[in-house]
Amino acid sequence: MKASSSMWPALCLLLAMTFGCGRGGLERAIVTGRVTYRGEAVANGEIRFVPTKGTQGPISGGSIAAGEYVADGLGGVPVGMYRVEIRAFRIPKPEKLDPMGDDFAPRKQYLPEKYNVKTELEMTIAPGSGKIVQNFDLVE
Repeated sequence: MKASSSMWPALCLLLAMTFGCGRGGLERAIVTGRVTYRGEAVANGEIRFVPTKGTQGPISGGSIAAGEYVADGLGGVPVGMYRVEIRAFRIPKPEKLDPMGDDFAPRKQYLPEKYNVKTELEMTIAPGSGKIVQNFDLVE
C-alpha cells in the first residue's frame, strides 16, 4: 500500500508520540524539597516552575503534601531559568449541596500573591544538575 503525501505529517506525529524525543530531548533535573509558610509545613498545595528568559520547555511542577514536593514528571524540570509559583490550599469542612448527600469542599488558596500570581521567587537549573533539593521557607 502506497502512503499519500498527506499521511506523512500524521505518521511523523504518531512516531514522535510513540518513541518520544530520545536522547536529543531537553536536559532535565529532578527537583525536590520542602515548603513552609510562617514556619509551618504546607499541608496541601502545588508548585510550578514557569520558564523565563529564553528557557525552552514546558511548565513543570508537582503537588505539595505534608510540606514535601517532587517535580519529576517527564524526567524533571528542564535546564534553565524559572519563576517559581507556589499555591497552598485549605480545605474546609464539606458543605451539603443537594438532597442526595453529595459533599463539596472548595479549596481556598491562602498564600500571598508574591508567591504565586505575582511571584518574586526565581530559580536556575544548571546543566548537569541531576537532582536538586530546593526548600522554600515562605514568610508574610
